[in-house]
Amino acid sequence: MGILIQGGRIVDAATDTDKKGDIYLEDGVITEIGEKLKIKDKNDRVIDAKGCLVMPGLIDLHVHFRDPGQTQKEDIETGSRAAARGGVTTVVAMPNTTPVIDSPDRVNYVHNKAKQLAGIHVLQAGAITQGEKGQELSDIEGMVKAGIPALSEDGKSVMNTRLCKEAMEVAEKFNVPIFAHCEDIDLRGDGCMNEDENARRLGLPGVTSGCAKGTAKLCSKEPVENGNQENTHNCYNKNCVFGKRCIFYMSQGNQKIIFINVDCLICFSHDLQVYGIQR
Repeated sequence: MGILIQGGRIVDAATDTDKKGDIYLEDGVITEIGEKLKIKDKNDRVIDAKGCLVMPGLIDLHVHFRDPGQTQKEDIETGSRAAARGGVTTVVAMPNTTPVIDSPDRVNYVHNKAKQLAGIHVLQAGAITQGEKGQELSDIEGMVKAGIPALSEDGKSVMNTRLCKEAMEVAEKFNVPIFAHCEDIDLRGDGCMNEDENARRLGLPGVTSGCAKGTAKLCSKEPVENGNQENTHNCYNKNCVFGKRCIFYMSQGNQKIIFINVDCLICFSHDLQVYGIQR
């Protein structure tokens, strides 16, 4: 049985396509794109896509499926269904589960379970440090071999500067990006908003922006200066624990995707044209 998707707005950045039209699929494979297409069999399914976008599945680089150990909040099956409902066909799950995803066996657990229960592609990120405690590196090489697409501590920073630098060197060696939570917990303190006149007026603890003035010189400066300067950006976000390094390894070489901490966009939105990124 074929599927005919009629009258949708077909959008595909890879082929620079943005037009209204029809799509015909046979056995789940697109065989024809055009206008006023007809069904080829009386049993074909017809989907009226007028007013809808018809496009490749979206990719969400930061989701929480909470498996293992926190499935009362979410699990691989329910999270995958929700993603598919919203047009998301590939996700990267964060590693802050119970236990933390910091070993190949735990990566395999998620990937194997996803193959059985998920109708989308579920990729599991690996924790940078064991237990996300910031004391010892996880088995990064083993997790890369198990299929992790990236490393992350999710909502934490690696506050040990030497360990942070080592993690980035290992990440470069195995060609995986780090999803950085750019926040210095010592500078953050109990802050709940930017440290400014409004915070003082409201009597609320503020979060300092001292890193913008070069406070966060937490990673070795020499490797950055000896690296590819064309692919290095001075990403001094407020409380940016990774400083320059959070973009350096992610954007060097032939990698096509640059991973940027969302908080950092505020700091260098005026320079995004350096990377050809539209905010």
